Amino acid sequence: MKPPANSRRSFLLAGGPALTGAWLAANWPTIVAAAQHSHSSAQTAPETFTFFRPAEVADVDAITAQIVPSGKTPGAREAHATHFIDHSLTTIFAWRAASFRAGLEQFQTSFHSAHPAAGPFAHVSSEAQIAYLKSVE
Repeated sequence: MKPPANSRRSFLLAGGPALTGAWLAANWPTIVAAAQHSHSSAQTAPETFTFFRPAEVADVDAITAQIVPSGKTPGAREAHATHFIDHSLTTIFAWRAASFRAGLEQFQTSFHSAHPAAGPFAHVSSEAQIAYLKSVE
């Protein structure tokens, strides 16, 4: 049975892109500032992070590099995604910082439990990283 055309679900599905567009438009200056900050931070002080701890930097960098790998086009590392995320979690997404850190810690704990002899996620092979990311997708 097909739901009515003007159900709450169809309204929410239709409104999602509009809300996303409105959010992006309202926050565009902050997003651009975060991108510019991440680029300049990576150029002038590549090891300086505000939010991330050193072990978190390595794992977030490895995760983002697997999600958006380098190849024929630039990937997450070339885009300085880790710097962008670090800056965003202290500015525009500061309200998500605690849950991001909790999720990252849970990811690291789960990885270590599944691979106790492997060391940190960032130190295993690319193939092992991809296999683990697929297992927790």
